[in-house]
Amino acid sequence: MSEDKPAFVRVLSWPVEDLPALTPAENRVLELARRGLKDADIAKARATSTRTVSHQLQAIYAKLGVSNRWELLAYDPLALSSTPPGPE
Repeated sequence: MSEDKPAFVRVLSWPVEDLPALTPAENRVLELARRGLKDADIAKARATSTRTVSHQLQAIYAKLGVSNRWELLAYDPLALSSTPPGPE
């Protein structure tokens, strides 16, 4: 990962596979949402309803502890740590 990329590019570059708590369907919806697709476009790509996509996104939000799509896009599991920051 290049450090010369803007911060938002680095944040969005984490791999979906690093989220084992999500189902395969949720992982796919997350991947499509990270690409900027709207619910209707995700539903079309997944051959499902927008209501199903909405439910899957709500489940993803709950599992990852985010409240909305903006927080989801900014979510960085690599920034999470069980060790609180301390003096360097």
